[in-house]
Amino acid sequence: MKTTVRKPLASLAAACLVAALSSLTLTPAYAEPADDSEPVADLYASQVIDDHLSYVVPGEEVTFELEVVNLSKDVPSEDVVLTYELDPSFTGTTVETSGDAGLSCSVDTKADGNVVTCTSDSIGPGQQGFVKVTTRALEEPKDRYYFNEGGLTSATKNAHDGDYLTYAQLGEFVTWDADVRISAEAVGEVVPGESGEWTITVTNAGPETAKSLLVDSLVFQSKITDQGPSAWGYFPELSSEAPNVVCDLACDVEDLAPGESIILTTTVDLSGLDGDEVEATFSVFPFGGDLNPDNNQVTLRYEKTSSEPEQPAEPEEPVEPEQPAEP
Repeated sequence: MKTTVRKPLASLAAACLVAALSSLTLTPAYAEPADDSEPVADLYASQVIDDHLSYVVPGEEVTFELEVVNLSKDVPSEDVVLTYELDPSFTGTTVETSGDAGLSCSVDTKADGNVVTCTSDSIGPGQQGFVKVTTRALEEPKDRYYFNEGGLTSATKNAHDGDYLTYAQLGEFVTWDADVRISAEAVGEVVPGESGEWTITVTNAGPETAKSLLVDSLVFQSKITDQGPSAWGYFPELSSEAPNVVCDLACDVEDLAPGESIILTTTVDLSGLDGDEVEATFSVFPFGGDLNPDNNQVTLRYEKTSSEPEQPAEPEEPVEPEQPAEP
């Protein structure tokens, strides 16, 4: 089991996008320009992950480096406080400081995660401070993502008013050794242009528990028109009575143990789809990866049958027997 680094995420909803992450910047939220009569500094912070980190192995160390800099040309930033809250799945945190910003740091060990707090009486124009945070990932992560949150304050007015430094989130993608499979079958006859009902089954063939799955569906048609080929459709609403499933159009599945299955259903009004063929595609997205991704999608196709009653065949004309040739 391993953890793949993802890009910084603004929210959990954005966490479906998987990519390598080399740095995470805590970006100021821009506001109205400050009053010119007040001294204004330009304090900024960022986070850099170990350049060689492509995945996190549970039980092993991870290093994050925080940087604080005053970008102002002539105004120092006074009474600076940098906080960095680590996800509860990290433990055993230590810090080292460097640079000319005069940072002093401590680690507060809490049940819901270690908190690093760094302070400086004054960070002068152009001065930088670095904090190396070394921590260890638990053998069993407590959630599917790690989220580290950072904040920065100072007594000096900053170039960006108010809560000028937004919280930063680091999402890391946990890989589970699970084999998630999806299948679907129609309930009764599916008639393009009328209606369709399906039962969808999602199963984990193991060997590990699959955590955080998303199940969705798409029903669409392709049709040849006078203007050429055309395709359109929609996402039907799924439902399930399973206790570990929450549906809102698509369905989120919290955990699926080895050998466990869940049943989902959907009924679709196909009156708007009057093409010759309708396709129903059902997909499961295991956010922790999958041992056999070929089993994560199933597509069923239905052809439109003619509604005209079949006409009886025309009776054949009797065939005259061939006359023997004249001698």
